[in-house]
Amino acid sequence: IEPTLIDSIKKHFKIDTPTRIQSTASTVIFDRSACFLQASTGSGKTLAFLLPVLTQLKLTDRETRLAARAPELFSRPVPSTGIRAVFIVPTPELAQQLLSRVRTLLSDSSLTVALLASGSDACDPESIQKQNLLSQCPDIVIGTPKRILSIFFPHLSKRPLEKKDKISL
Repeated sequence: IEPTLIDSIKKHFKIDTPTRIQSTASTVIFDRSACFLQASTGSGKTLAFLLPVLTQLKLTDRETRLAARAPELFSRPVPSTGIRAVFIVPTPELAQQLLSRVRTLLSDSSLTVALLASGSDACDPESIQKQNLLSQCPDIVIGTPKRILSIFFPHLSKRPLEKKDKISL
């Protein structure tokens, strides 16, 4: 885990030792393997999936800034800016909670985050959220399935999704 994230966890969340789910998940997620995490409430699942992803984003963000100043140091293309992580949560309340955690963890970072959930804008129309998303071009998007589908896949949001439907990203 990236050192500034560890400092932030200790400072804001008063956590010194990772829980079992956090230790297990970090290994699997860093390997970029698909995983299904299941643990009881309060076990640290949120940090379990956030920390590996945020660590990777912070490391590539650092590379991107360095490559802009000294491109000759890199033998391979460095990722450009744009949406690099999407977290889909079932309810607007969980989306708000996750947004709060991410902002706390990234308080010392230049990484940006956007929320796509019902009720997340004062006026809340989807067009405002879509316009804001396109103008901000955040690194991280947090949202509910319905709002993410309606903004990224508007042609699918006009009909109900069924179990047999497949979405390729």
